[in-house]
Amino acid sequence: MRVLTIIRRGRNSIHGSWINQVRNLCDIGISTYVEDLPEEPGSVLHHLHKGTKQEALHDLFTSRPDLLDRYDYVWCLEDDLHVPYESAWGIFNALSNRKLSLCAPALTYYSHFSWASTIANDALRFRGVDFIETMAPIFSVDLLREVLPGFLEFPIWGCCVGWKNAMHLRGEIGIQFDEFPIVHTRPVGGGELYKLARRPPQEDLDEAYRRYNGQFGSYGSSWFGMSRDGRVLTGDALYHAMHDGYGRFFGYHPQARAQFEAERWRFEQDDNRFIERLNFNVRGDVLDEYNRLAFFPDMDGLLGRSWVYGSTGDGDYRTLRFHRDGSIDPGSEPNEARWSMTGGHLCLLDRFGRPAVVFDRHEETREGVTLRGDSLLFEGLSLYLRAG
Repeated sequence: MRVLTIIRRGRNSIHGSWINQVRNLCDIGISTYVEDLPEEPGSVLHHLHKGTKQEALHDLFTSRPDLLDRYDYVWCLEDDLHVPYESAWGIFNALSNRKLSLCAPALTYYSHFSWASTIANDALRFRGVDFIETMAPIFSVDLLREVLPGFLEFPIWGCCVGWKNAMHLRGEIGIQFDEFPIVHTRPVGGGELYKLARRPPQEDLDEAYRRYNGQFGSYGSSWFGMSRDGRVLTGDALYHAMHDGYGRFFGYHPQARAQFEAERWRFEQDDNRFIERLNFNVRGDVLDEYNRLAFFPDMDGLLGRSWVYGSTGDGDYRTLRFHRDGSIDPGSEPNEARWSMTGGHLCLLDRFGRPAVVFDRHEETREGVTLRGDSLLFEGLSLYLRAG
């Protein structure tokens, strides 16, 4: 996996405090609006453009399209961010295992921030969100190519609404890494880049909302969270976990508690049907995939019925029901403690989280649907799930 990290820097950049360590994990490129700024040793490019960060990125990648052919991801950073090595390593490790179109680190609870939803939550490892702000987004190269024209149309805050719309049309969702935060060290709106903008940042954001907002509403929402102990949380359970996990944040910003509690409705909207339309599931401590489960047009084909579980030699064992959070009823058996997906196929996990069987074959008869797979724990054992 290849990552290009672009730092949009001025004279007062703080990236020198962390860049030497992170340079071992990715290529570093510098984009600046300061004409006499010398090139940095060890950086793969030095780019000069007198505009906002988004306008500079548009200029860089349209004038050097070959750059995007060399990488899998591009991380776009402002120069008042401190990036701990552990956070960069953790995010890159996650990206090396799973392809994500759009993601970002959360911010430490003592950071300057615009959106409270971007603050790292101590109860979660990561969240599925429909809003990634402009401060430190990580794009897959294919998404960046898609949204790059909008960097000129909305050169400050509005561009984040443009890529939110692009993700919505793809049926995908962004990932915010609570476990791997970074620090925003300066007040929002006080940096030099705002002096370079042709219109105020709030006006830029409002215009983008007018353009795209009819499809998905104006607020960013957390649609699911992965807890520190590996549970997938949605709705009311997610709200309570985040409320507890924001203890340090509420202590540092007392007014944030009332705002968070007043917006509880966001965790209950549409009964989480947005998640159901995405057709994803999670496994263990990483996002597995967003793809549809093989053999079914949507997740209801799996979750909306009972399944008879058994083996070709021994016949039926028991009846199972699968739940969206990865649990199974009844969940007392050691070799079918939870379920997940691998390669789009239903997978049963043992009580240690190891795959026990992958159902990679499918039959449809007059009697109904049958999934078949071979045990990964017992050689020669062929297992089935028959729709009850």
